[in-house]
This record gives sequence, C-alpha cells and structure tokens, in this order.
Amino acid sequence: MIARSISTSSLALALAACAGKGADSGACASGGTGTLSLTAKHVDGQWISAPAVDVHDSSGALAGTLTATGTLDVPGGTYTISVRRGVAAPDQYAGSASGLLTGTVSEVCIPDGGTTDLTVDAQPQPSSARMWGISGEDLAGYPGISDPGATVQADAVLSFPNTNDLRGAAWDPWGNLWAISSPTYGVRFLVVEPQDITGKGDAKVLHEVTSSALDSAQVEDLVPDAEGNLWVTVASRDDGFAGVLVYSVDDLRNSFLGTTDLTPARSWTVTGATAPSRAYFDADAGFYLSDPGTDTVFHVPAVGAISGTSPVAPADGALTPDTAFTSYTDDGTGPRGLSYPADMALDSTGLWVLYQTSGIVAHLSRSANGDVQSNFTYGLGVLALPSGLVRDGGNGMWVGNDPQTGAGDLQRFDPTDGTLSLETGLPDLPSPVQFVFDPPVPLPG
Repeated sequence: MIARSISTSSLALALAACAGKGADSGACASGGTGTLSLTAKHVDGQWISAPAVDVHDSSGALAGTLTATGTLDVPGGTYTISVRRGVAAPDQYAGSASGLLTGTVSEVCIPDGGTTDLTVDAQPQPSSARMWGISGEDLAGYPGISDPGATVQADAVLSFPNTNDLRGAAWDPWGNLWAISSPTYGVRFLVVEPQDITGKGDAKVLHEVTSSALDSAQVEDLVPDAEGNLWVTVASRDDGFAGVLVYSVDDLRNSFLGTTDLTPARSWTVTGATAPSRAYFDADAGFYLSDPGTDTVFHVPAVGAISGTSPVAPADGALTPDTAFTSYTDDGTGPRGLSYPADMALDSTGLWVLYQTSGIVAHLSRSANGDVQSNFTYGLGVLALPSGLVRDGGNGMWVGNDPQTGAGDLQRFDPTDGTLSLETGLPDLPSPVQFVFDPPVPLPG
C-alpha cells in the first residue's frame, strides 16, 4: 500500500502499486516519469459532471486531473490525490452533489519508471439535495424543499456542542461540511465527512481547524466561492479589523494532511462597511456584503483568483465597492430607512434583502441611469422575528421565523406579490437564523 489516507471519509480511494515504496517511507523514486492509472467505477451516464481526481505535486501545483478511466504521466515523486465531487442526475432542482465515498485526501507515490493504480468508486452523498438551517448549536437538513406538495421535514439534525451558536456552514469541493463556531469557546472550523452528514445526534467531527486570524473575531458568515475557497465575514476583532478573510482551497486540502491552524490567503476590508455580516456571490464572481452597522448592502466586483493564476486577486487591503444599496419604505407619512440587512437572496430580477429590524423584504436594483433604487418592499409584520432568506432551485423564496414558542417555522415567500404562506413548523430549529443549500443553488446569469 503506497497511500497515506489521512481522512476516512466515504470516498474509498483504493490505491496499490509502487512495489512497496510508500509515500511515508521516503523511498519514492523521483525524477523521470511515472504513471498514475485510474479506474473509475462510476457510470458516466449517471453524472451531469463527473467526479474529478486532482493530482497535486509536493509544491501544491496541479499536475493534472482525471475524470474517467485513464492514465496520467507525471514526473516521479510523491503526490497528493483529492477527488472533487461531481453533480449527479437526475434531480428536480439543482443537481444532486455527489462524490466519492473514503479518504478525502491521500498522499501517494508515483515512482520514476513505475505505475500507481488508483480505483475510485462514486456514491451519492447524503448531505446533498437539501436545504440546511442553522439554529443555535444545531444544523438541520430538509430534503425535497423545492418539490411541490412535498412534506417539509428534517431527516438529519447535527448538533455541535460547545459552539454556542454556529455562525455558518459550507461544503468544500470534496463534499465535506465545514461549520464555524462563535468566539465564546474560541472560533473553530468543525469538519464533518460526507457519509457522516446524516442522522440525528452529535456531529461526528473529523477534525477541528483553527486560525489565529480569527482569535477574538466576531464571525458572522461562512461562504464558499466558485473556486472552493471559504470566505469568513468578520464584524469586529480586538485589533479593530472588520471585513472578510479568505481561506484558500489549497489550505483546506492541506488540513486533511495535518495542518491545524490556517492562515487566510487574503484579508480585506470593504470601504464603507463597519460591521460586515452576510456575503453572497453573484454569477460574475462579484459579491454582495450586508452591513448592519450602516444599514447598507455593498456590491464588490469580481476580485480575481485566490487559488488560480489569472487574474490574481489583489493583496491584503481595502476593496472598493461599485455600488452601495440603501433602501427605504413610505407608508404615507414620508420615507423611512430600512434597518439591519440580515440576509440576502439573488434571482434573475435582482437582489432581495431581508431587513430584520424593519420586518421588510426589499427588492433592490440599479435604475437605467445607474442610480440605486428600491423597486418595492414587502412587509413581514405577521412574523415575530424574521430571519434567514433563501432562494431554492425552482426560484421559490423562503423566510425563516422565530415565533418565540420554542419551535421556528418556515414561510414560503411569493416574490411576485410579497405574500407569505406557512409551509411548516420547524421543531428542530427553534430559532432559525440562516438557511443554505447543498449543493448551492445555481446563480442567475
């Protein structure tokens, strides 16, 4: 066996060859040319996009990718193997994210003049095709949320004790769940493998990862970008920093090989923002940032690649928004500004913002001359504490609510007229604060 599989996820990498020369032995023959031979057991017709086997050399550079049975010739040496999950068909709304079910990341020797055999067997991941809601230390998954007439009921509830409220949840390119805790017990990333994102009870945490940059930070959100990097919004930190920290997909991969303290690849403030909260990417890789400190939503154009090479994102410093959205409503007594933009959703018509303190959902867009305007607002006066706004893959919109009765509820929001309809009670989410989909719902172009 020549692989050192650090993770025991459901990914099942079967590795053999190298005539006993393991990656840990220090005897891997380097230089010249070696061959990686991949046997992909998944059926090509089952995938919208097949799982991708990435091969990185010892410097972290991508040496090649295989998505089907075949071979890859590389210079002899030790390599890191990781498998990005694919998108399986059929699915009713966004494509079911699936991947390989053993170690997320493995180290393997591909020796000069030799062949290393790799077998990959892809299975659906139980976390996918669900809306996930956060309440306190719990994360609850709801399947079939976009299916008309479906019963909305959690089939998975993961508890993360001693986190004193989760501040965000996201899935990495390999299908692992990353949850982030509040600073009460120290900000931590808690990583759960695909096959363990199921059932009800305490989460089976594979490992915890920290970051010195998050010491004393008031974390608000955790969001993946298209590259697979994780963005953390920070409302405040003891040194006065408020902005976004970006952790590269390369560092996430290395965490499965023993790295336990991550250094952000980028540390940015956003000009004008004083207490950043939610982040939301658009189809052009720009991002929206809500800022309850100024009751503003900022839009920052695409910053470039974090892990890629073109164009490279700017260095640490300040990002300049191209738009600052503020909104107001007028009940006949004059304009009244809306306060506390708590969450956002984006559809083909523009940006929707939930203003929690005002109890209003506003639709924001640019006018023909480029000025920002609030096209219309819908009051949510029937909700005790609206929290969490999300769009599903069928263009349905959902709002969470905490009626202060010990169980939250989920409201279907009709963006054409602003009406609400109670879809279901949420006994597993007494105080819902955020909803996310796995896989992320495709963004409108």
